[in-house]
Amino acid sequence: SSGINAEYGDIKDNMTGKCLYKIDGEWNGKLKFTDESLKSVEVIDTEVLAVVPKQVKPVCEQKENESRRLWRDVTLALRNNDIDKATAAKHANEERQRNEGRARAAEEIVWLPSNIK
Repeated sequence: SSGINAEYGDIKDNMTGKCLYKIDGEWNGKLKFTDESLKSVEVIDTEVLAVVPKQVKPVCEQKENESRRLWRDVTLALRNNDIDKATAAKHANEERQRNEGRARAAEEIVWLPSNIK
């Protein structure tokens, strides 16, 4: 797919790097999921799916690296139309993540995502 709403990518096995599924389509239209081992295809039309309310913990209960807590300063600045503050907060998050990555590499610690298996 191409265009502003295009989505494409691979879902891989963390341990082997083997591609399990390919995704192609538009997040606000039809998405095609291809099972690479079976070569079967499933198409999901997001336009006909029911909208399900999000269920998220309050920010104060989230771990420091959970999305809403991690990006709250960026979100607040954007809501206040303060692009400079949002950019600074985004850069601070990214720099902290780079520093954490360098520290893990120096100690030869393998990064394993906690919420993605």
